[in-house]
Amino acid sequence: MTSGNFGVVDRNVVGSPVAQLRSGPSDPPAGSGSLNLLVATSEKITYGITISGELAKLTTVGFSVYTTGENRSISPANLPNIGIEIDKNGGSLTPGDYSTLVSVPVDAPPLKWTSQDVSGGQFYLTGGVGTATGCNQTTYCSLAQVKAALPDATLLTVQISKGRDNSWQGDVDRLQINDRIADFEEGGVIIENA
Repeated sequence: MTSGNFGVVDRNVVGSPVAQLRSGPSDPPAGSGSLNLLVATSEKITYGITISGELAKLTTVGFSVYTTGENRSISPANLPNIGIEIDKNGGSLTPGDYSTLVSVPVDAPPLKWTSQDVSGGQFYLTGGVGTATGCNQTTYCSLAQVKAALPDATLLTVQISKGRDNSWQGDVDRLQINDRIADFEEGGVIIENA
């Protein structure tokens, strides 16, 4: 087993955070392993894979998270998120076309695996695309609103991301994009159908 094309997205790393495949903790929701993230305050880590497809066909987005009481005491929303890099026009990527669609974390209880179905949650877009659509870090949007604002957008990467705000130590597993699930295991990443 290998990680295939999954790995740390170097261009989206700040500082010296750690992303490592491991066994456990507890009883992960898929298989026996998970992706462990160790991120200090003001650092950032992303772990992901290149994908293709149309934003308009994105229906299911989620993952499972295992957090700690220490993480939660900072803030109930101190959790990783999903970042999906997109090309807003779906053609050749030119300056101003690129953005990251970022899920806004919701609360998760500590020391247990919790499913985070972010499909019906809130999102924002980075950069000029966020400004142009009004879906930014000040005004969140639903996935349906983002798809309506960017009907021609295509997907470039999907990433588990944490950082540039608070420290966080914990694990993620079972990343789901539509009918595909990434099962993070100690020896690699297994892609399965939902």
